[in-house]
Amino acid sequence: MAKKRFCYDYPRPMVTVDCVLLRVHERRLEVLLVRRGAAPHKGAWALPGGFIRMKEPLEAAVARELAEETGIRDISFLIQLGAYGNPDRDPRGRVISVGFIGIIPGEGPEPQGGDDASETRWHPVETTPKALAFDHASIIGDALLRLAAGGRTSGVLFAFLKDPFTADGVRDVLHAVYGVELNPREYLAPYLKEGIVRRAGKAGKYRFVGERR
Repeated sequence: MAKKRFCYDYPRPMVTVDCVLLRVHERRLEVLLVRRGAAPHKGAWALPGGFIRMKEPLEAAVARELAEETGIRDISFLIQLGAYGNPDRDPRGRVISVGFIGIIPGEGPEPQGGDDASETRWHPVETTPKALAFDHASIIGDALLRLAAGGRTSGVLFAFLKDPFTADGVRDVLHAVYGVELNPREYLAPYLKEGIVRRAGKAGKYRFVGERR
């Protein structure tokens, strides 16, 4: 069967997805990075991601790339962050990337490098490598700003916790995201009032039952 070919009057951009995958480990916020095993930026640290397939939804592309490059499949939260389209962001040509924020509940499994990732490792967000590939430093910065803002107005921070969770667990997440000690019971109070979080029956245990945004 002959290979299907396409011809257009105008050049078409390529599309990729990149995921800022986050977890809380020992009261620190960490991001998962992969070391690129191929050009461009071979040997540099980067966000997990890659080119989408023609009939693949964006979220499915993120899940596939994470599984292929890191072996991680258990994600409690995934949301689109934004599009990144600087014409010079990728030396391979006109590549537009759709960024996502993903969250791992608890510490999650240890990642295993695969596909075109020669290595994969969790990095504290305040000490990520300086020379990240492409514009991934900007994508991470945008994700952290979005997370900090969303943590004040939505239930996104509960995605870092496995149900049932405790007030101490909430305290650790708040410290990881904001870098200061906050009262977890004061933080929980409005969510309890709105029914987004409920007591889990056992003393000091809670469950998230609302919708994360």
